[in-house]
Amino acid sequence: MFRKRFWALLLAGCLILSGCQGDSPSNTSAPDDIIEPMPSTLPNDNHTDTPSAVIDISHIPYYGNREIFRLSAEHALAYADAIMSAEVDSDYWGHFSFDEFYPVLIDVSGDGVPLLLLAEKDNTDRWTLPMYATLLFGYADGELQEITELRGIGIWTTAHENLLSIIRSGYRSEYNLYQVSNGAAKWVSTKTYESFNHPAVFRIDDVEVSEEEYWEFISELPMEYLMRPDHPGNIYATSVFIEYLAQPITREQAAQIFAEHANVLN
Repeated sequence: MFRKRFWALLLAGCLILSGCQGDSPSNTSAPDDIIEPMPSTLPNDNHTDTPSAVIDISHIPYYGNREIFRLSAEHALAYADAIMSAEVDSDYWGHFSFDEFYPVLIDVSGDGVPLLLLAEKDNTDRWTLPMYATLLFGYADGELQEITELRGIGIWTTAHENLLSIIRSGYRSEYNLYQVSNGAAKWVSTKTYESFNHPAVFRIDDVEVSEEEYWEFISELPMEYLMRPDHPGNIYATSVFIEYLAQPITREQAAQIFAEHANVLN
């Protein structure tokens, strides 16, 4: 009841405020079971001109081609709900409130419907690299979809499409691969590789291989890492992705931006 009342009041306020404007994406949607083939490299939108204040959805850093961006009103409100309830409790790292965080919209497949990444920076200065707690959301069958928490994120390129990769690493590294279509992620496979030093044993997808095959596999991984996992479980942004985490925003501001976008479409 509180959530419905919150959005009703917020959307009503958007009708009064002259500044409640946003992008008006196309309402045309591709069938859920079709993912268009993608080039080997996603077109990264250069947002170095991002303004100092994030005031509407066009200012949220966007990984992909912003020109084809589209997000339905229902999808936008689901992301607003995700933002309002976001938090992480880690046995090792403690509590992350997500009262202020870095939002990024990530279009994995190139169909214009992005996933939502929330990243809260660990400001304890315990590490040489800035570390983050993360939450990644999609929208499937009319419901919010939480895809991952506190793991690395990458894009795995195949001959026909780009797949979302959720990464775990250590002596056993694991890549859970997902097809993403219309903002919904569907698991398709898992790739693993591992090595044991006593004695040296190398495996790929649970099949024992030679050391040469093992290192050849690693060197040829078709992966673009966005955020890498770090022991014992937090993650850091790679150089290709760090610029997308340059502008923090409060929980309330972010939720209002998505609510305003939904209001423009209604």
